[in-house]
Amino acid sequence: MRVPPPPRTTPGRLLVDPEMTWFYTQLLNSLYQGWEEQRGVRSYLLGDRLFSGNPALAIDTNFDAQSTATVVIAIDGVLHTIAAATCDTGTTATFPAAMWGIFLVSSDSAGTLTATWSTSSGAGYGTEVKAKAALGALPASEAPIGYVTVLAHASNSFTAGTDALQGGTGGNPSADTNYYNLADPLATIGTEP
Repeated sequence: MRVPPPPRTTPGRLLVDPEMTWFYTQLLNSLYQGWEEQRGVRSYLLGDRLFSGNPALAIDTNFDAQSTATVVIAIDGVLHTIAAATCDTGTTATFPAAMWGIFLVSSDSAGTLTATWSTSSGAGYGTEVKAKAALGALPASEAPIGYVTVLAHASNSFTAGTDALQGGTGGNPSADTNYYNLADPLATIGTEP
């Protein structure tokens, strides 16, 4: 049996096998996808976030919020156990009557809670959904544990530290205050049957 000679190529031109091209393309794509997944996992593990637990945010006295349970947070990949603590809402946030404001509750590694307000430059938000969409940026070297939405009194503006959250007394109390805890990612992972 006679074997056919190899195909001739023009000098400077490579002979490309379509099956090998497909194979190497798939291999490179698979390696890249694995790298992207690893980068996502690494970013998740090193990110500033609630690691486990439920902070159970609630009103503390009249004007401030509090976490009522111990949680574990991660800041730059280091885990910190944070005890229940008060979150001072400050005195600078203000917005008009019947409008919404929101503040992010975050913690540093020592367990000091911070309220970062978003009030649309003092104009407030017409709905709670719009306020949630405007949730402020996380302060450096802190991890978020939840957020709180506040609806100003129907006929008076709201000033943090002067007007109480709903359920408190002082000033013109909020018409509605809602506490949102960030989800515990470990609680959502099931166990093997």
